[in-house]
Amino acid sequence: MKKNIEVTVQYADASNWKQQATVILSGTAKAEDIRAAVENLIDGEFLIAHQIGLPTPQEGSDGDDDHALCTLDILEGATPENDIERFLTDSKPTLDITVAELLRKIAKQKWDIPAEMARLGLF
Repeated sequence: MKKNIEVTVQYADASNWKQQATVILSGTAKAEDIRAAVENLIDGEFLIAHQIGLPTPQEGSDGDDDHALCTLDILEGATPENDIERFLTDSKPTLDITVAELLRKIAKQKWDIPAEMARLGLF
């Protein structure tokens, strides 16, 4: 039985140049945790990966089209809580955080876009 979840942090700059980072988190997700996380996304879609302990795909980018926002594939779509099974994997976790802990972080995070822009050296 698959017991972990593969999560991809996706980034696309204003010119649609894309980068991504994939991690494996232990555990599975409950529908209510996914819904709570989605409710706290910036504009219902975006998050700041670094502020919740995920790798930042755009780290080191310095183009005029760069920004601080990413998406998380497990939170996309009209009903992500119904689609979570497609992310299940037998692969070993690559981060020391469970998917439930990550979703709780997202649900409670106070996003700070200016701080992340400064951290990335983007102005």
